[in-house]
Amino acid sequence: MDIPDGATACFGGTLSFLRNAAASMFANNRTDLRVHGAQGQDCRVSESALATRSDDGVALTGAMAWTGAAQPKTGTPVTDACRGGGRCYFALEWAHVADGAPERLPVELTVGIEQAVTDEGPAPAESPAPFTAPRSRPNPCR
Repeated sequence: MDIPDGATACFGGTLSFLRNAAASMFANNRTDLRVHGAQGQDCRVSESALATRSDDGVALTGAMAWTGAAQPKTGTPVTDACRGGGRCYFALEWAHVADGAPERLPVELTVGIEQAVTDEGPAPAESPAPFTAPRSRPNPCR
């Protein structure tokens, strides 16, 4: 994914598990979302998602917002590979697969880019809003 300088990237993945008549309380599945730099460097950013009792027909969703493109480069090649705009890769990986889980599942990937803020907006109000006292009588909690 090519991310402009200053932008925030959003990435998510959803797996839909089917209902299983022989549901197991140990059908726990976990995915990890990871970010990699343009040359495959590990950006050391990850999110995990866990679905317990996935045989009940649950959806396992993991999502992350990555702000690396908004971070300035420091001059260090190791950290700069994952800073500033440019290409990066998002990976959705199995971290734990329950016994008896299907070999294939449908996956929905969600990808988005939120551009950097360019307008500071209006200046803050110089005077605070006036306080208006409540008109009703207090009703104490009992």
